[in-house]
Amino acid sequence: MDPLLSIVIPTRNRPQLALKAIQSVIQDQQSDIELVVSDNSDKEDAGILHTMVNEIPDQRIKYFRPDNVMSMAEHWEWAVRHAQGQYVSILSDRSVYKTSALDLIRNVIVAEKPQVVSFIWDSLRGLEAPYRYKQKDHSKKIFKFESRFLLEIASRSIVSAVFPRFLNSFIARDLLEKVLARSDKVKNCLAPDFGFCFRFLDLTDSIHFFDYPAFIVYGSEVSNGYAYSRNTRSTTIQDFYARAAPEIEMFAPIHTLRPIPFNIELLEYNLVKENQQSGSFVEVDKAKFYSGAYKKLMKILIDGGDVISLFPLLDDYADKNGVQKVSTTSFYRRYYKGYLTKLAIVILSWLRKSRGTAGTENSKSSIGASCSSIDDALVFELNHPRPARQELDRKALSLL
Repeated sequence: MDPLLSIVIPTRNRPQLALKAIQSVIQDQQSDIELVVSDNSDKEDAGILHTMVNEIPDQRIKYFRPDNVMSMAEHWEWAVRHAQGQYVSILSDRSVYKTSALDLIRNVIVAEKPQVVSFIWDSLRGLEAPYRYKQKDHSKKIFKFESRFLLEIASRSIVSAVFPRFLNSFIARDLLEKVLARSDKVKNCLAPDFGFCFRFLDLTDSIHFFDYPAFIVYGSEVSNGYAYSRNTRSTTIQDFYARAAPEIEMFAPIHTLRPIPFNIELLEYNLVKENQQSGSFVEVDKAKFYSGAYKKLMKILIDGGDVISLFPLLDDYADKNGVQKVSTTSFYRRYYKGYLTKLAIVILSWLRKSRGTAGTENSKSSIGASCSSIDDALVFELNHPRPARQELDRKALSLL
């Protein structure tokens, strides 16, 4: 009999992180789990991880490695084809499940039998220790969202935590097989999480959402997405550009692969819109894209990202599409206001550390508990769980 849950961990050249992810899955002792480890690493790192996996006495683990190094999107599509479970999910090698998360998700799946169930996540933030463990408010309740509604807010450059990006969702096998059979293959995507997401929403009328942070994301210092968003010129990012399909940027609002906020997400949206089956995809709201991208780019700039050269691309987009631009005066006002806010947060953090209160607060206003590692964060989570709220926080989930 096929397992109920298949968790796929696609990884590349990060054996120690992959091992943490593996350990977080096999802590669940149920036999209805299949763990697929798909290793897209170079030869040296692949050997390290393969040895680690072989030393784990757990028959639920299956190790695979492609013959050649693949792009991320190619690898994801290749990896999930090895899953045999009734429901399939992807777990990033920079993520770990919380202790009881899979049991809670299993209960939702058995009770609701959904086509898609998505959930949220907590974050361990920072580029070096001490990190800040940011816990999300949640209700532990199940909600249902129409796919048409989620696609409509995506067209307005709203990226909701509810979106089923495969990294935060379990997908029924029959729906996954329909997506894999499409002519517009996920392997041709730039951002496979959004590539899968918009295809799932195109092929199902609604999704279930479990309002619970099931896992913790960490490792920003090795995150390709983080490096890309800050316009970091690394070998990995150059490889990302090199592996992109020819002229794929023409599907983005701004025809470039440079890190304009929401540009790649909407590229994936438009790719699926071009081949949609549902009729639920609408045109991208140009004014919302400009304003949303501008605000997020400003935040990255204030945080030290090398993105000042990207603002002219946004202004050029506004000119070409008749969108009102942000004035130079407003630009500097926003920049200095944001900078002072960030400075205040840094000072508050320093005061907390100097008073010995870091890592002890668990209130909604807290900037996060101070943790030295992901293991420290997991222990903190066990000892200081975030109390469940009564209602869905639509604003926090970007549903407004």
